[in-house]
Amino acid sequence: MSLPIPETPLTVRQIRQCSGDLFHERQQSTASDPLVSSSNHEKVNTNLAPAVGSRRCELVLSTTKGKTMQLREIMTTDVEVIRPESPLTEAARKMKSLDVGALPVCDGRRLLGMITDRDITIRATAEERDPRNTLVRDCMSPEMVYCFEDQDPKEAERIMQEKQIRRLPVLTREKQLAGIVALGDLATKTGDVQQVGRTVREVSQRSTGAGT
Repeated sequence: MSLPIPETPLTVRQIRQCSGDLFHERQQSTASDPLVSSSNHEKVNTNLAPAVGSRRCELVLSTTKGKTMQLREIMTTDVEVIRPESPLTEAARKMKSLDVGALPVCDGRRLLGMITDRDITIRATAEERDPRNTLVRDCMSPEMVYCFEDQDPKEAERIMQEKQIRRLPVLTREKQLAGIVALGDLATKTGDVQQVGRTVREVSQRSTGAGT
């Protein structure tokens, strides 16, 4: 779906809408999450990041002034993942429930790749493969794009712009999944709204030109 390219600078809410991550509102607790993990997919749980606008969030932002911010300070740590042996129907249902277009494919906390709605369309539907019998590992994207948790958020933004993606897995230096960062996180947590807005417009413009 092509996104509109605004003429005026984007607000934080507009960036969150463009990046498709409104479901990441920190005011929602994991206890109220209606999703129930099955044997075919799981949720990787660590400590939640501070709520946007909360006192804790303000303290985090104030204490990072004067030093380089790291991705671990702004990433979402409550990450929904799917296993490589899961059928595509499980991946599709999970994407629908979460309102996302991509899921990390993990064996435990080890990142193996990503499965996207486009992967399912191109590698399964277009080939008339039965999604009930086709496994995630047979259709997931082979290229692994990620950042490390101790890297600068600007590096994540650069990769998103280069790869035309809005969500990026974040790993520990031991290559374990630590979280995920979205364009909306970069805007609301770093405070660099205008720069992230330019990245959103760039990603949207390229997607429009590619017909996606």
